[in-house]
Amino acid sequence: MKTDYADMTPIEIRVAIIRANTTQAEIARSAAKDGRTCSRMTVGHVIDGKIVSDRVRRAIAEAIRIPVENIWRSYYLSRRETSDGRVSRGNQSISAAA
Repeated sequence: MKTDYADMTPIEIRVAIIRANTTQAEIARSAAKDGRTCSRMTVGHVIDGKIVSDRVRRAIAEAIRIPVENIWRSYYLSRRETSDGRVSRGNQSISAAA
């Protein structure tokens, strides 16, 4: 299914990080909470689209002050929450706390 949602490119995200006067390491530190760890390499992999982590994506969005739905539009605007609190994307179902 083709969508009209355009995600920010990794270069655009990195430019936004520089403009926000922050670093991937600082974003990693802010994403490492509740006993969870996060490395700057993980942040880079999320930016490049190699892995998906809602927690890291939200930390990036907070750091660059852009809503997460505007950065990864194709992902967040195609999600629907089900009655049991899970999130559905097409025929996939993932935990909302991911």
